[in-house]
Amino acid sequence: TALLCAGSYGKTYKRLCPHGFEMTDFAELRTTMVDTQVRPSDVTKYTVIEAFLEVPREAFVPTGQRAAAYADTCVTLDEGRVVLDPRTLAKILDALDIQHDELVLDIGAGLGYSSAVIARMAEAVIAVEADEAFAAEAQATLSEHGADNAIVHTGALEL
Repeated sequence: TALLCAGSYGKTYKRLCPHGFEMTDFAELRTTMVDTQVRPSDVTKYTVIEAFLEVPREAFVPTGQRAAAYADTCVTLDEGRVVLDPRTLAKILDALDIQHDELVLDIGAGLGYSSAVIARMAEAVIAVEADEAFAAEAQATLSEHGADNAIVHTGALEL
């Protein structure tokens, strides 16, 4: 059986795969995340909402934490490192008002979720990540999910 994924307000979504095993319906959880965490937070820019609906957050968190990918909390990557909670990231991106013709620098990209979302909004994204393993995984996942306008550079996060 698959892990149950608790969405906002304690909802869980699961379905059976063709082999009869239960699996989490991440697409439904993604829609619920937007409807219960992003939209109620006064995020009004369609490009932000659309990007959050399109990017599979579960692909950009550690495998063992995918069941919690859409919860209204940060997902821990490593000591002191997290994937921002959906509400906070959406509010930041809404305030930035990224345009389709802009180049965006994403510092501290982690496993690439913020870069993937930004890639849906901007012309291109340059992500910087200090951890070589995170950077490699981020680049692979970004490529796998069609973020061909995003590249990940391994480098220091401070001057």
